[in-house]
Amino acid sequence: MIHRLDGLRATYANQFIENDQKQIELSKIADFRIFQSIESLNAFQKFGYSDNKHVIIYNGADHNVFKLKEDFKLGKKIKLIANSWSTNRLKGFDTISLMSEVPGVEMSFIGRWNEEVPKRNVKILGEKTYTEVAKSLSECDFFLHAASNDPCPNVVVEALSVGLPVIYHNSGGTKELAQNYGVSLPDKINTNNLSETLKLAIQKYPKLVEKIKIDRKNFSIERATQEYISIFKNLVNEKH
Repeated sequence: MIHRLDGLRATYANQFIENDQKQIELSKIADFRIFQSIESLNAFQKFGYSDNKHVIIYNGADHNVFKLKEDFKLGKKIKLIANSWSTNRLKGFDTISLMSEVPGVEMSFIGRWNEEVPKRNVKILGEKTYTEVAKSLSECDFFLHAASNDPCPNVVVEALSVGLPVIYHNSGGTKELAQNYGVSLPDKINTNNLSETLKLAIQKYPKLVEKIKIDRKNFSIERATQEYISIFKNLVNEKH
């Protein structure tokens, strides 16, 4: 039995639920485990996982849908976009809202907005299909992922696949994905330091884009699939 593990809600949502306990118990009886990030592994180790029969395989995106954008020229308005299905406040809604007030920014959001947080100047795009998400990403310059302690956010992998540098919360598995392809947010968020963060991102933009282009294959579902297949084959061979 191979057990693939993502994250625990106790870590990324501050809610320990029954399914967390089920995942922990299953991880103990599996023959082998696949974690989607170092953050995922660390989360389970905090709750008693101690085996060494595991590997880390990061998520991937479908590059037939999330194609590399063609235009990388920055305009007078810097276009940022964020994406979240969850309305949990830890997904960074307050930061997204504040970013919309930074001068020269056009801030868009895909998904379901937390109505407890003022929208300010955020352009709410609503729920979208897979292909519609890819199109919206390709029309922007940067991806803002302000969620804290995400285990391995698919939305970041998708944005990188399109070619968007990421402005990200320096926690969880997000930093593992984005640290070479973006700029981290400050610890204490306000409009002034968000403006400085954006200036830094703009300054680094050409190099970040080139780095993404060079490493883009690492964000593909094909890469992830081959790593999974390799693990399955090796384990079968060990049994025979």
